[in-house]
Amino acid sequence: MINIVDNKFMTSLVDQLRHTGTEPAEFYRITLLIAQLLTYEAIKGEEYENKDIPMWTGDTYSATVFDQKKIVIMPILRAGIGMLDGARHLLPAAQVQILGMFRNESTLEPVWYYNKLPADMSGQHAILIDPMLATGGTLVDAVLELKKHNCEKITILAIVASPEGINRLKKEAPNVRVFVAVKDDHLNENGYILPGLGDAGDRIFNT
Repeated sequence: MINIVDNKFMTSLVDQLRHTGTEPAEFYRITLLIAQLLTYEAIKGEEYENKDIPMWTGDTYSATVFDQKKIVIMPILRAGIGMLDGARHLLPAAQVQILGMFRNESTLEPVWYYNKLPADMSGQHAILIDPMLATGGTLVDAVLELKKHNCEKITILAIVASPEGINRLKKEAPNVRVFVAVKDDHLNENGYILPGLGDAGDRIFNT
C-alpha cells in the first residue's frame, strides 16, 4: 500500500532539500524532521495495548501502550543513516539493523556489501528507511531478503519517490506499506529522480 503524505508543510520541507543552496547541516536537520513525520505516519495505525499504570492520586489509569521492541529500524547505507536519528527520536526503544547496498551505475541494480540480519525475524516489524526511492531495485531486494528471514510486516519510508520505483515495488514486493513524503515526476536515463534532491548521501554527509 502506497501512502503519499500529501500536505503543503511536507512539500515545503522537501522543497528546501531541493534547493542547491541548502547547506549540509541544514539538509541533515530537515531530513531528520521529515523522517520523524514519516515515522509518525507509519506507526499511528499500529496496534496499541491498554495497561494499568499508577497515577499521582494513588489510583490506577488504563494507559495506551505501544511495544517499540517489536520494531526494527533498518537504514540502507549510506543515505539511510541520515534518516535514522529522526526515526529513533520517536522509537528510541526500537532495535536497529543496518543493510549495505550500492547501485551499479551500469546496470542500475543493487549490489550487496553488508547484511547481518538475525536468522529469524518472526513477529518483528521492519521499517526500511532510504531517502530516495528511484528505480526501486534496492528496496525490492531488501524486502525480499527480509522475507527470507521470516519478517512478514515491512514498512518503507522514503522522502522522494519516482512513479517507476513505486510501480516496481507494487509488482515485486506486494503487501508492503510505503510512506513517501513526495512523489516526483520521473527517472532520467541514468536512473535519477527528477526533479529530485541530487545525491542525498553526498548532501547529508558533505562529501
